[in-house]
Amino acid sequence: MFDRLRAQLDSGDRRGVLTTFFHEVVRMPAHEFELLQLSPAFPARIAAAHTLPRELRVHEAYQFKPERFKTLNVPTLLLLGGDSPSFSKSSYRGGE
Repeated sequence: MFDRLRAQLDSGDRRGVLTTFFHEVVRMPAHEFELLQLSPAFPARIAAAHTLPRELRVHEAYQFKPERFKTLNVPTLLLLGGDSPSFSKSSYRGGE
């Protein structure tokens, strides 16, 4: 994925970077992406498209270590619904 996004950037296809990212990484349905493109914020997303490959690399390298957070005392609400994508549910450990 990183190489394809990088190639799109290198060819100047920032819109292609966003399309690939939102469809294949975020897994945003096509009709939602169409609405996103109508948003007044979309030009800013295109302008920032060059950051996506770097951020994706960092995200892929991240390793969750629960012990790092055991002293963190911030109420957090995580929501998953019946229509949430399965990849969102795959890391949920229910009550841990």
